[in-house]
Amino acid sequence: FKVSSVAVRDSNAISTNGTLSVTGGTFTIDAPISNAIITDSNATKVVVNGADFILNANDTNGINNEAGSAPITVTYDSNNGYHRSSFTGANGIQNSNGIYTNGTGNLNVSYSDFTFDYLTNRNQGSGQYNNGIYINNGTGTSAAHNVSYSTFNMGSPYSNGIAVRSGASLGVSYTNFNLNGYASNAIRITDTVPVVNVTGGTIDTVGSFSNGIYATATMGTGLTVTGTGFTIKGSNSNGIYASNNNSTTGINALKVTGGTMDIQGNNS
Repeated sequence: FKVSSVAVRDSNAISTNGTLSVTGGTFTIDAPISNAIITDSNATKVVVNGADFILNANDTNGINNEAGSAPITVTYDSNNGYHRSSFTGANGIQNSNGIYTNGTGNLNVSYSDFTFDYLTNRNQGSGQYNNGIYINNGTGTSAAHNVSYSTFNMGSPYSNGIAVRSGASLGVSYTNFNLNGYASNAIRITDTVPVVNVTGGTIDTVGSFSNGIYATATMGTGLTVTGTGFTIKGSNSNGIYASNNNSTTGINALKVTGGTMDIQGNNS
């Protein structure tokens, strides 16, 4: 599947208002403000097994779930050597997401890889404002979101591996994050997310003013981090930044068990 630059903008490889199942294949998006897969409010379910999404233009999404209640599941293809799903943003890309959801359905991602504007020499990329997964505030407090056994390599500044603004809960397990950019976060939690659990995996940040986990959401239960390894190399950065300004807003409780915290940057 390919959305060519000839399309100019506002184009989609697949638009669905029902049930969609995708197994294997490659989606290449060369037109800005476009999507590989987009749902409307009547969509009932989206399942992706082992597909590759290549985003070469700004303001694009691999999967764009704009509204509605459709659950989204992304994982490997068990019939093709357990080929993992992948989302790749080109060097210099801006304002783009591997997966964007603003619906009330659950998001479940496993065995998937997200790579945006990432340089293996760990220099900062030339793009900005990208997210591996962006869960917007339209999901409300009914959706349970889970990410497991996945990787996030984010190179651009002002970017996040996972950015979440709403949901009943977020679970992130056995997932590894590498961030090169300034002012970036492996996991950014704002607005209202009552329960967040992070288990295992590693978080490695290089850019200054960055965080492994940034949490300012209203959390009735709180944030629990178990057995996660943090390596923070940038200046003015944190392994975990958790804010609780008063009894009714901000994070209610932070619990960290096991894991490691290696802070290398100045003023961090």
